[in-house]
Amino acid sequence: MAWSAGGGDYLDDEAFCHLLAHLFRQLKSGGELVMGSFSANNPSRDYMEAFGWFMNHRTDDEFFKLARRCAIPAKNIAIEPIEGNLFLRVRKA
Repeated sequence: MAWSAGGGDYLDDEAFCHLLAHLFRQLKSGGELVMGSFSANNPSRDYMEAFGWFMNHRTDDEFFKLARRCAIPAKNIAIEPIEGNLFLRVRKA
């Protein structure tokens, strides 16, 4: 298992997809990768940005489309919202 709780927050979609695809290729069969990012529904977003902390906030659908763009099969993708964050979980068959 590989876990990146917040690395996705700082990456634009192109860089995020590049990293996701690279890490996914490193997984062994049956392995799982979890990458986190702030949700577009983050209740602290206005407060964070008022102090100059700008992150990439994504929706469930945007996260799913990024994983699909990296050629990860839809059946191997799960997205879990947890307190203003999203966690993309992908499993390699």
